[in-house]
Amino acid sequence: MFSKKLHLVTEIKLWRLNGIGTTLVGRLDDPEIAPYYYKQFAFTVFFFPVYFGRFYVVQRSRKIRGWQVAGWLSGAEIDELYGAKANLLFKLRALAIPIALLIPFSILMVQAGISDEQNLHQHNAAINAPPSNSSGVADAGTGPR
Repeated sequence: MFSKKLHLVTEIKLWRLNGIGTTLVGRLDDPEIAPYYYKQFAFTVFFFPVYFGRFYVVQRSRKIRGWQVAGWLSGAEIDELYGAKANLLFKLRALAIPIALLIPFSILMVQAGISDEQNLHQHNAAINAPPSNSSGVADAGTGPR
C-alpha cells in the first residue's frame, strides 16, 4: 500500500498565530494509498507559504479535528515516485489559493487608496478656498457709505 521509503510518524506539531506558523498545504491524491493522500508541511507568513518541507501521508480524522498521519516522505522521494513536475505542480497549487485571495484584496486596497487621495484633495481644496460669506448679511466694512 505505502512506499517502502515512508518514514513512520503518528503526530505532527502544527502551530499558527495570525497567519504566521506551520500548517499542511496542498493535496496530492494517489489511488494506491487511498483513503490517504499527501499534504506538504509549510511555514506561512500571513497565510502565504514561504517555506515548504516534508510531504506527509494523511487522511482526515473522524475522531478529532485534524489529520491522521501515516508517515512522511522528503521532496526528493516524491520526485522519485511521481517526478519533479508533480512536485512543482503541488507547490504551485498550494500557492494558488493565497494568491487568488491576495488579488481581490490588493484591488480593494488600491481603490481605498484612490478614494482616500480624492478625499484629501477635496479637503485641501476646502481649506485653501477663500472665505465666503454665506450668511447673506453684508459685512460692516464692505457695504456702500
